[in-house]
Amino acid sequence: MKRGLNILALLTALLLTFSLSACRAGTFGRDSTQKYSASFDDENVIVPESYGKRYAVESVDLNVAAGGGELEPAAAVDKVYTSTVTIHAGVSGGTQIGSGTIVDIDVKYKDKTVDTADFVYVVTCHHVIEGSNNIAVYIPKVVDAAADEYDYYEYGFAATLMGGDKKSDLAVLRIEIVGHEGISADTVTKAQICGDDLQIGDEIFLLGNPVGTHPGSYSAGSVSRAFVEVSVEEIGTMKLMQTDAAANHGNSGGGVYNFAGQFVGVLNSGLNLDSDGEPVQGLGFFIPVNGESGVEKVADSLISTVTDEAYGYVEGRWMLGVTLQSALGGYVLQVANLSGNETDTVHAAGIRKGDYIFEVSYVYNGKTYKCEMNSISEFSSFFETMQARLSIGEQFTVKYGRNPRGTETVTDTVTIRQHIYSI
Repeated sequence: MKRGLNILALLTALLLTFSLSACRAGTFGRDSTQKYSASFDDENVIVPESYGKRYAVESVDLNVAAGGGELEPAAAVDKVYTSTVTIHAGVSGGTQIGSGTIVDIDVKYKDKTVDTADFVYVVTCHHVIEGSNNIAVYIPKVVDAAADEYDYYEYGFAATLMGGDKKSDLAVLRIEIVGHEGISADTVTKAQICGDDLQIGDEIFLLGNPVGTHPGSYSAGSVSRAFVEVSVEEIGTMKLMQTDAAANHGNSGGGVYNFAGQFVGVLNSGLNLDSDGEPVQGLGFFIPVNGESGVEKVADSLISTVTDEAYGYVEGRWMLGVTLQSALGGYVLQVANLSGNETDTVHAAGIRKGDYIFEVSYVYNGKTYKCEMNSISEFSSFFETMQARLSIGEQFTVKYGRNPRGTETVTDTVTIRQHIYSI
């Protein structure tokens, strides 16, 4: 096959515990003032009138099917090859490059005047598009099918976010297939979602854009372990499927398929150095279709909760919305920044940038749990547990003040808010 090379890239574990790096190309910052931008560097990117517009959703059908009959590898790849897209997300300081998959989804909107004939939907990783102010999706153009020759950047489309969820690391995009000759929503390949449970030993393959420079690359392997609980950098604890298929940054968000040519997951992280810096081989991880935070459940929620006023979300997700830094030699933590997202829980309190946080506490099953904020790692562990235990509408207590010595502090009872990610 002539669809590109698979290049091994370093995906470094940043924690001494078993921690994975989300597969990504490049770094970026988050600018809370960013909104949708219609300015794209590439003239091949079509910006339709519907770009950036939200429409309240009436219903969604992911058209999930049972597993099909196994095909020869070349036939399985050909079945879904042009459903694999390259994503360029414009972010502060550059472009975040990742992958995605056009999937077979039917969406009905409450406003029946919305013309959906040219809409198709892309599933990717949330970290691929997080912090972006515009998103371009590129669909492969067949140049010579017999020779496996494709143009990967001819068909570019501006993408609208339907919804994103950091905890599950999934996002759904909408693109409108207009403006390019030779392609339409009817001719676009839409991958069929397979609802069967994966088992250890099942053979799978990946399609994506390793290291951001090899779009359309194929690699194959097997499911090595199922629902492995791992810690993923900047995301937290996730239950993922492990595979020995070659996975690289830039592959992130790309599809995982069975050899019936069906979509079974989303590649999101990998590891090839252990905590001692020793090389590791064959440790890629992907989000499966099934499970509590699987593609089927999360994508359905991200689409079905979209309204005219807000992006879609996963019910029950909440974020504190504070970036902390060590102060006074690490003896106290200070608020380095607040998120610009008004749905984050911090906005229910009086905390400001520059405040010092002295204590966070909450009650769970009649017992009080307290963190005295001695280190960022201590609070990160405490917060992840608190986030899992407390629900929207429940409360916790935070003690803070402007003086690092802890004089003239304020103690607030904070009510937890539903988090809705937004561009």
